[in-house]
Amino acid sequence: MIKLHFNIALLKAANLATAKDYDPFLKGVYVNLADLSLQATNRYIAFISKPESLSLIEGERKGGFVLPSELVKQILSVKIDKKISEEHTLYLEFDPDSQEITATIKSMTLKSQATQERFPSIANVYVITPLLLQSDGNIQVCYYTPYLKILDNMLKALSIIPTIGADKGVRLHFGENKTIAEFPDNIAQLVIMGMQDNETPNNWQYQLTK
Repeated sequence: MIKLHFNIALLKAANLATAKDYDPFLKGVYVNLADLSLQATNRYIAFISKPESLSLIEGERKGGFVLPSELVKQILSVKIDKKISEEHTLYLEFDPDSQEITATIKSMTLKSQATQERFPSIANVYVITPLLLQSDGNIQVCYYTPYLKILDNMLKALSIIPTIGADKGVRLHFGENKTIAEFPDNIAQLVIMGMQDNETPNNWQYQLTK
């Protein structure tokens, strides 16, 4: 039996990375037991919480399992008080044999079967490829506004974690056709891939200059 717990804010932020999933078989948030982190992606953006952000109570640090989207939705529908820290902890139990997941939040218990589909590997998303500077020394990147909205919502979700504090800014690492947004206290990172699409100029884009 695998038993662990973590701040519900991490799941809320991770779930935002599954928005507009273009892969019909990729549904859910991956619990990485090897490095105790949450991972989520819709193939265009990828969310990863930092290693050791989950607390393992019982079981081996090996492999992982997928929390299905429907279970995540049920968990996040439970109303919690942002001012009561005791209500922020999500407890998970996973039985590797039966593949049953038991989630407990605010004394409410929910059950589901783990998703059987294999989760894509996003282990290398921390790699940053330098982007060539423009002649004026500035880096200019185009962002689709939905990505910025997701980033903003993630910051709001993570703000209940005490170590993040009042400063809700993010550090942006620019790479070639990829940008990594590092959240406060490096509690998590969001990878934004394929930011610019020159073939669809009518899409609204936001210019951000470093």
